[in-house]
Amino acid sequence: MMVEQLIYLDNAATTFPKPRAVLEQMLATYGRMGVSPGRGSYDLALEAEELVQETRRKLAALFRAPDPNHIVFAQNATDALNLALQGMVGPGDHVVSTRMEHNSVLRPLYHLRQRGWIEYDLVPFDGAGFVDPDAIAKSIKSNTRLVVVCHASNVLGTVQPIPEIGRICAERGIPGG
Repeated sequence: MMVEQLIYLDNAATTFPKPRAVLEQMLATYGRMGVSPGRGSYDLALEAEELVQETRRKLAALFRAPDPNHIVFAQNATDALNLALQGMVGPGDHVVSTRMEHNSVLRPLYHLRQRGWIEYDLVPFDGAGFVDPDAIAKSIKSNTRLVVVCHASNVLGTVQPIPEIGRICAERGIPGG
């Protein structure tokens, strides 16, 4: 008898399957203190809030973030990108991105442009699936607030020259993402 093994490639959306150790810890935590952190001053709410803060501290140490309070939790990668994009641009801003971006970047950009908040340019990629950093540099305007480039394409498998793109952004005082 042949047993089929599931190969799941949509981890940015759901992180499935979760390792057994993660599931067991989640169940134990929910069973012991499945309350909303920051919603009250009773013991379980305070304990839940401390767990969230400790997680922020550990993540800040892992990523060398200067302030654990700047760590934000999101539902998934799409939610996180929406929060970042909508939180970092304002009326009149310009964004540079690429034609190979995921819908989680392109849709918020389109929505923000439709609302009249921003303008954006999408830099093309070549036949091998790479973005030319010089094309990014040429697309930057005086009101460019953000450059958004997918580091590794989940469609083409190409890895973009992020250090060079990051250097271009840093030289112009633009956050890159």
